[in-house]
Amino acid sequence: MYKKHHLLSLVFCLALSLLHAQSKIDQSLLIGKWRFIKFDWPNYVPDTASIIKRSNNQFKDAIFEFTKDKHLNIQNPKAPKGSYSKFTYAVKNDKISFKPVAVPTGKPDIMEVDFLNYVYLKIYIQGFEPVATFRRLSD
Repeated sequence: MYKKHHLLSLVFCLALSLLHAQSKIDQSLLIGKWRFIKFDWPNYVPDTASIIKRSNNQFKDAIFEFTKDKHLNIQNPKAPKGSYSKFTYAVKNDKISFKPVAVPTGKPDIMEVDFLNYVYLKIYIQGFEPVATFRRLSD
């Protein structure tokens, strides 16, 4: 009895993980302008090195715009001169790959969507652990 229950639990957990791995972004919800709100560490990790504080300040008032023609435009008043602000993007499952328009070749960066609805977008960029929260600007 114990082995059968254990096997059923294992199968159930595997099925849930496969469903999560195959989740897809509703691209119609992604299209639009999003104002950066804040970065947070996942699982309440303390910000001992002030990474979150510095990053929140650096991206304050930044606007990310995802267009229907697969462009990502970033307006960041605090970005250093010469920073890329125009990108192309592609969506696959729950990941968004993006590359600067000025550098079309090369390996793209990857954003993973943690949460998306009509009001909020939460993403993290691979290689940078904090989760970024955005709020949709009114149309």
